[in-house]
Amino acid sequence: MKNPFHKLRRDSPAQASKQKLLENPWGISTVYTPPGRHKVDIFFTHGLGGGSRKTWAHDPCDYSTFWPGEWLPQEEGFKDARIHTFGYNANFQTGVTEYAILDFAREFIQELWISPLNFGNVPIILVGHSMGGLVSKKMYILAVNNQKLYHRIVPAIKAMLFLAVPHNGSGHSKSLNRILRMVPTTGRQHYINDLEISSETIRTINGLFINTMGDMMVASLYEVIPMKLAPGYHRMIVDPNHAILSLETEIIRPVSANHRTICKFSSRDDPNYAIVRDVLRAMVLQVVAEEGRAKFAERSEIPPYKGNVKNTGDEESWQAGPSDPDRVTGKGKELATTSSETPQIIAGDCGDDMDSSMASARATLSASNDAKDGVPVGVPDLLLGNNVVEEVRSCKHCPHCREKAIQKIALAAQA
Repeated sequence: MKNPFHKLRRDSPAQASKQKLLENPWGISTVYTPPGRHKVDIFFTHGLGGGSRKTWAHDPCDYSTFWPGEWLPQEEGFKDARIHTFGYNANFQTGVTEYAILDFAREFIQELWISPLNFGNVPIILVGHSMGGLVSKKMYILAVNNQKLYHRIVPAIKAMLFLAVPHNGSGHSKSLNRILRMVPTTGRQHYINDLEISSETIRTINGLFINTMGDMMVASLYEVIPMKLAPGYHRMIVDPNHAILSLETEIIRPVSANHRTICKFSSRDDPNYAIVRDVLRAMVLQVVAEEGRAKFAERSEIPPYKGNVKNTGDEESWQAGPSDPDRVTGKGKELATTSSETPQIIAGDCGDDMDSSMASARATLSASNDAKDGVPVGVPDLLLGNNVVEEVRSCKHCPHCREKAIQKIALAAQA
């Protein structure tokens, strides 16, 4: 007799959750988007034999243990983070393939570039487990080598977190390929060759990455517990000495886990989860803070003033020109002011020809013996009015608007 509840069980949340985890989509998948504007993008990349979801879940049948999408958004420091996974075909049991780490890295950078999510507008942090860390490094190298195409992506990549990544190779890869050659349905995999200790691929990726990473923040967490590969047979998959880059600024920390459990946790109370979460949170807070400071400095920065000059039409190119300190005009319109009034600009709209007026304004400014940010010392802010000083220091998007503000300062200095 057919169980009448069979269909109900199949459509239950647990079954739906299992299906969601077993899908393990390839490419970029967004698993969390904050309700407001996001300030950082975090990408999780799995390793050999893993998947974009199952690698990061303690129980492949329980989506609630998928910590990048379920736990991190609830943690302090991640509320403004948009979180993604990157998946690729690293299933070595599906038959022989010609894939190499280079191919996976090409997929990754292309996915970032063509995505409608417009990656590169906020800082990017990459988290890689095992071979996923090598794929992340190789992707960055490809982007650096073609900055004309990936000019948005390269400067946005601010940090990488490596979980048991074989920076110098893994002794287990050669043994794995021997086993695969004996299985008729599989065969030797090229990307497993890449993982062998001191392979040409490993050496090239490491050398190029170290030479191009600049001031990128890097953290390497390594396993300390051998993994059970067969009854009575335990082995370290990535030796601790091979899991670090040995950089002066590298964050290095052991995790009481084996190669598999270093990236999946039983609960939010798991001490290993706390280690990974805290390192990642420190990265998020630092890159977001640095991005905020950089944007503030960019808004405040303007080109230095060069005194008695004439605008040739190019904002960055100035030539010496005559000055008329007694009169400042803009397109034939005079500027009227008195010593008791805040100067007012009576010029045309932004875009007017202001050559003669700027010559006079800059002549007045150059007469000041002491100036800061182009503003003569001794000219009271109250005299300038309308926050003119701030206007000069911050307006860099339109040179004509900025020059009008300079005129105000010049006239105030004359008064």
